[in-house]
Amino acid sequence: MPYDVGMANRLRAAGLQVKEVAGWQRRGNRAGSNFFPRGLVVHHTAGAPPRLGTAPSLRVCIQGHGSLPGPLCNIYMDYNGVIYTVAAGAANHAGRPDGGSWQGMTGNSKAWGFEIEHPGTYPLEADRTEIAARAVAAIIKGTADENMVPYHKEWASSRKIDLATWPSPDEFRGKVADYLKGREIDVSVGYPAWFWDWSNWYLTTDRVPEHRPDSAPDTIPSWAWDGLAEIEAVGKRYGMTGGERDWISWYEGGKEGERPNVPQTIPDRWWDDQEFVHNWDDTT
Repeated sequence: MPYDVGMANRLRAAGLQVKEVAGWQRRGNRAGSNFFPRGLVVHHTAGAPPRLGTAPSLRVCIQGHGSLPGPLCNIYMDYNGVIYTVAAGAANHAGRPDGGSWQGMTGNSKAWGFEIEHPGTYPLEADRTEIAARAVAAIIKGTADENMVPYHKEWASSRKIDLATWPSPDEFRGKVADYLKGREIDVSVGYPAWFWDWSNWYLTTDRVPEHRPDSAPDTIPSWAWDGLAEIEAVGKRYGMTGGERDWISWYEGGKEGERPNVPQTIPDRWWDDQEFVHNWDDTT
C-alpha cells in the first residue's frame, strides 16, 4: 500500500464529515513508497485551546516544524470533529517504538498516524471520542483489529504521554471494536454534512449523476439509506392518516354508525383538520 488513497471514501462511508487537504494523495515522508501499515497510533496535538481556532495544529501536521518535517499524521481531527486527510503515504508521527517493536510494528512505515486536536490537559469530549473511534475503525477495517491501535504513550512510554487523560487506551479500543463490528452511527453525533447534500439531491432532483454531491461517498452506507427513509416518512406524516380521514367522515356525517377505531382522545391536529373540512364544505 504505497499510498492509501482510499482513506477519504472509507471515512465518509463511516458517516464522518471529511475535508481533504490539497495534495494529500501524494504526500508522505518517503514519497509513500515504503508505507505498509499494520495498525494505527493515536496522538493528541498538545496544541492551542479551541478559543484560538477549530484547527490550530493542522498546518503543523501538514508541514512539520523545524526539527521534524511533515507530514506528521495521516488523518487529523479538529475541535468540531471534522476529519482531515493529510497524507496517503507514511507520516513522521510515532518514531521507533520502545524496544524496537510494538505488536510487530517497527516505525512510521508500519502504522497510520492519527492526530486529535486537543491540549491533553482534560478528558477528550464524549462526542469527539465517538468520532475518533469511528474514524480509526474506518481506516483500519480490513487490515487490522482494535488490538493494533496503541496510544503513543503505549508505543513509546519513555518519551510520550498522549493520548493523555480519558478515555483509557482499553476503553478507546473497545469503542473501535464496536464500530468494527458494525455499531450503528451514534445519533448524538448527528449526520455528517454530506448526508444532507446527498439526501437533498436524491429526494428533490432528477438524480443526474453529474450533479451528485462530490462530498458523498461512492457507496452509500446502510445507515444513510435508513436516514433517507426516515426523512420520507416524516414528510408523509404531514398528510392525514387513514384513521383521521375515517374519523372526520364519521364526525361530519352526524356520528352515524359505529365510531372508527381511533384514539379516545382526539389529537388537537385532527380537530384543526376537522374544522378546515367543515368550513370548506360550508363554502363550496
